[in-house]
Amino acid sequence: MNDSLDLIRSALADMAWPAVPDDAGARALAMQFQFDQTQWRSPAMLEQRQMRQLQLVLHHAHAAFPFWRERLNRAGLVPDREITPEWFRSLPRIARSDIQASK
Repeated sequence: MNDSLDLIRSALADMAWPAVPDDAGARALAMQFQFDQTQWRSPAMLEQRQMRQLQLVLHHAHAAFPFWRERLNRAGLVPDREITPEWFRSLPRIARSDIQASK
């Protein structure tokens, strides 16, 4: 039999269907579930969640990489600053050559 159910592999040898995913599969399914649930949310709510995730990424870049720390400091990123779409859009564009020159 060769249908879409063959694409799902169970992590348990004695359980073929319904498949029990391994850890990586469970994480992927959890993300898929969240995307499925949030696709109907308001654009404002989605933007708020995106900005929160962006804040975490930018703070990590600021803490871990001198190149990004300097650029983000110049842009006014401070630890308690709320990231807004307007602030994000105000960031200067970065060229590949800028990153290459920093090495």
